[in-house]
Amino acid sequence: MAARLFISGAMAAFLCLASLSGASDTTPEVAFVKKTISSHHVIIFSKSYCPFCRRAKAVFKELNQVPHVIELNERGLFTKSLMMLS
Repeated sequence: MAARLFISGAMAAFLCLASLSGASDTTPEVAFVKKTISSHHVIIFSKSYCPFCRRAKAVFKELNQVPHVIELNERGLFTKSLMMLS
């Protein structure tokens, strides 16, 4: 089965912002994302309260697949970057 990747809107915006702002590959955020993506077949960068993220997780559960889920709001990840987007 082909691996699929779901990226929340906030994570997509973060990655876009990082690339547009000239963030180097050595920032902790970029390193974390690259390491996570290379270590897992299916990753969901999620916010626990996001209805779209909940649905994405439910779809994988229905498919009997276990994605690696990163709950951004529960881990305090990318707080500064996400605050810049609001």
